[in-house]
Amino acid sequence: TPRTRGLVNAEALAKMKPGHSAQHGPGRAGDEEAVAAALRSGQLGFYGADAFVTEPLPQESPLRQNPSYPHTAIAWTTREALQNLMDITTRNLRTWLEGNGEHIVNR
Repeated sequence: TPRTRGLVNAEALAKMKPGHSAQHGPGRAGDEEAVAAALRSGQLGFYGADAFVTEPLPQESPLRQNPSYPHTAIAWTTREALQNLMDITTRNLRTWLEGNGEHIVNR
């Protein structure tokens, strides 16, 4: 939201204990340039993000250029993870067709 955009910024990172970790949800909550600078300086020891401003993260992103940032956005694309995703989807569809449903949020 506009209220959380850039929440993890240079000012916020500077107030944190050196070497700390930061993790947040959707991409626009983090200022990627500020995060990359904090990783380079050691102010930030680890950074995790569920998403980035631009998906997929561009090759020229300063986050990709930083050895302190373990980009793991492809972890869910292993053969096992994809098979698990398909199994869950198939099971959800099967139980829904049977009239039971699984993982239903609004009943």
